[in-house]
Amino acid sequence: MINIIVLKGSHAEAYAKHLMIHAKESGIDGNTIHYPLSKLPNADNTKIEKCKIAWNTKPGIVGWSRVWGLLVDEEIVGHIRLKGESDLNEIHRCDLSIGLIKKFRRSGWGSRLMETAITWAREQEFLYWVDLNTSVANKSALNLYKKFGFEEVGITKDRFRVQGERIDDVHMVLDLKNENYLNR
Repeated sequence: MINIIVLKGSHAEAYAKHLMIHAKESGIDGNTIHYPLSKLPNADNTKIEKCKIAWNTKPGIVGWSRVWGLLVDEEIVGHIRLKGESDLNEIHRCDLSIGLIKKFRRSGWGSRLMETAITWAREQEFLYWVDLNTSVANKSALNLYKKFGFEEVGITKDRFRVQGERIDDVHMVLDLKNENYLNR
């Protein structure tokens, strides 16, 4: 059975393992480089505890985070995360990240995760903007984000260098209060 659920503290270790699997798929076997950082995520206890604290922080308070998991028979195979900013003067914004293991890409699950998170974000009175970054080369991700109303606001040239490849980074935003999007 496949479900999308809000992850709780009891899922933190499984979430960390999912992030490691997802990061390891980056740039291999025909995958776009979607994880350009040199250090892979890990499941150490400190990071797991930080996840639990962020997940238990009330939205609108500095340090909050919400993660929805795509679960297949209790295994996390995809996720979408909204993470609040770290300063009170930025509390009206959050960052979005999404990832699915290869087997579940291009099957509609990314759209379902986006719908879930964006619907929740629109219900939060304090939130006005969702930010995200992705590689210029990640065309399927760019198309998904545009489908949900994200607009490109800038490109950082040569942001990352992975295995000798220069990667330009796209910054996109979604205006949660945009009436044109709400009435589509």
